[in-house]
Amino acid sequence: ILTIAHNAGELGLSRAALVGMLTPICLAAVGFLAWAVWSLRPGAIAVGVFAMVCLQGMLGALRVTEISPAFGTVHGVMAQLILGATAVLAARLSGTWPGVRSVPAETAGAATGIAKAAAAAFICLLIQLSLAALFRHTGAAHALWTHVGFSLFAMIALGVLGFSLQRADAFSDGGRVLRRIGTAVIACTVLQMSLGFVAWAVVGDGGGPERVVMHDELSTAADPNILRTIFATSHQANGALLMGLTWAAWAWASGVVRAGRGSATAQGFGGST
Repeated sequence: ILTIAHNAGELGLSRAALVGMLTPICLAAVGFLAWAVWSLRPGAIAVGVFAMVCLQGMLGALRVTEISPAFGTVHGVMAQLILGATAVLAARLSGTWPGVRSVPAETAGAATGIAKAAAAAFICLLIQLSLAALFRHTGAAHALWTHVGFSLFAMIALGVLGFSLQRADAFSDGGRVLRRIGTAVIACTVLQMSLGFVAWAVVGDGGGPERVVMHDELSTAADPNILRTIFATSHQANGALLMGLTWAAWAWASGVVRAGRGSATAQGFGGST
């Protein structure tokens, strides 16, 4: 409603006023989604995802009408947070969720380490994503070079996560899911680094106006470079896939840990009686 009214000219708000109004709304939505994901409550996650998608539509419209790189940067980051939360929701509703099936001791033993590795990988990916979005929409050279340098830490974090997932058992449903996620994480990490270096070589350090053409520039814009577009977009899409896999790995590992705690508590009560 805010976006429609503003774009229709009924609200003569400045860009600063829009940012001031939307910032607390976005922070509240992200905070609620973070709480919902942490609690692993599917209903709350679904509500959080719905709210974030509504905000995405608003930010996307304002990015176009206001020609604002800031809105575009936030829009790009929030998109992958939504994807990650959707991956957690899918894992939570799976028929092989740890709360539905029994958890072997081997899987439970490795779950705590997997959850910590997934959290570390998520932090690295969030930093990488923010830097990439900043470079894409503003053309800031420092964002690009920091993104390139920090990729080493992200690769290490993802490697630790992938091989930690591979330590899960191979004879239970939950263990096989974790191992498949681990295989996907390792494969996507190798692909991401390869795509990143190729995109860097092909695209160069051109960002901002060279990468994003707005509606008021279509008549004078140069023809798009197909090769640059393919590699840059593939790098971005594979990064989003890695974000989703990381969240799914955290969800499964956290579910295993919590299921193990519940079993231990139940056994304790049973032993005391």
